[in-house]
Amino acid sequence: MLSGDNLSNLLRDRAIALPLERGVLFAAACCERMAPVYQAYALSEEMEYTDLGMLGLNYLWSYIEGSPDAEKARGLVQEMEDWASSSGEYPPTALLRPAVSAISGIMNAVGYTVDGSQDRISRCVWCAYNTVFNYLEHVAHRFDGKFYAGRDLVGSLPIVQYELTVQSRHLIVCEQVEELTPDLLKALRHDAYYEGGLSPFARLLVPERYAEPYFMDMWTEEGKSPLKPLMEDLGLEY
Repeated sequence: MLSGDNLSNLLRDRAIALPLERGVLFAAACCERMAPVYQAYALSEEMEYTDLGMLGLNYLWSYIEGSPDAEKARGLVQEMEDWASSSGEYPPTALLRPAVSAISGIMNAVGYTVDGSQDRISRCVWCAYNTVFNYLEHVAHRFDGKFYAGRDLVGSLPIVQYELTVQSRHLIVCEQVEELTPDLLKALRHDAYYEGGLSPFARLLVPERYAEPYFMDMWTEEGKSPLKPLMEDLGLEY
C-alpha cells in the first residue's frame, strides 16, 4: 500500500492534468468535505465568519453552473487568506489545523477559477488530504505528548486512506465521463459531501447543538450513494 503522502501526490498529478472546467469540478468535490471542517471550528469557537468556507464552496458551484465572477472570487480569496494568516491568534483545539487546511484548500480552489494555476489546484488537493491528516496527528499527540506519529503511520489510517479513495473515485468521473449531466453533477456533489473527509458534524466533533441538524440528510440506507449506479451504468468502478 502506498503511503498517504505518495498516493496524494499521484492524485495531485492527475488533478493538474485536468482541463480547467474539470479541474474546478474536482476541486469543488474536495471542498465539499473541507467547508464543514472550517464551519465546525468557527461554530465551536463562536467566531464571526462561520460561513466563509461555505461562501467559497457555493461560488465554485456557481462557476460550474456557468456564473463566473472574477471580482467576487478575488474578494473571497482575500478574505480566506486573511483568516488563515491570522490563525496563530485562534484557540489551538484539535480542529484548528484542519480548519486552516480546509480554508486554504477552498481559497486555492476559488483562486484556480481566476488564474487556472496548476499550483492552486495541487494545493487544494493536498489540503483536502491534510484536513483529515492534521486532525489525526493532533489526536495522536493528545494521547501521549512524547509520541510522534510519523507521516507514514498516520497516512495509512483507514479514514485517511478512504479520503484518498474518494478523491480517486471523483477523479475518474472528471477524467472519463464525457457528458456531465445535471443528475451526475448532483450525485457527485452528494457523494463528495457524505463520503470521505473528516465529517466533523456527523462524528460529533462539535457541540451537540450544532451537530443535530446534519443528521437530517444522511442516507436512509448505508452505501446508497446516488453516484454509484450512475458510474456503474457508464462502466466505471465506484
